[in-house]
Amino acid sequence: MRADSGRSAVGRVTARTHGASAPRGLRLGERVRQLRVSSNLTQSELAGDRFSKEYISQIERGKTRPTNETVAWLAARLGVELEFLQSGVSSEERDRAEAIIARAEAHISRREYGQAIGAFREAAASVAGFALGRTPNVPRSATRSSTMR
Repeated sequence: MRADSGRSAVGRVTARTHGASAPRGLRLGERVRQLRVSSNLTQSELAGDRFSKEYISQIERGKTRPTNETVAWLAARLGVELEFLQSGVSSEERDRAEAIIARAEAHISRREYGQAIGAFREAAASVAGFALGRTPNVPRSATRSSTMR
């Protein structure tokens, strides 16, 4: 089965379904749905000529796991970074959290444990919105200049 065949993958994707559930707010399908709705797109509009509405529905409901190629196509179609669609964290957020963690590690090396804990909490809070199932506030850097090409 080729995802880019233009035909529905419904019915042939059962081998790729996954039973493991991620914590609420962290699943790819939920991010696809949130971004689609915030872009005022229907499932049919998002699918375009490449996929069926039903396949997009299955992705959003977590009933199928799309290929990396499909996820990259969806990210481009939705106008967000691939990393943001895959993980729910933009590269800007990741870089900010990594800088805070580096600061926390410096505190640890100086035995400033209270400040290290505060820095780790700050890093966690910077990306915790998705883990808590909040609607994403897509950072400007995660979006592309045009959502539909």
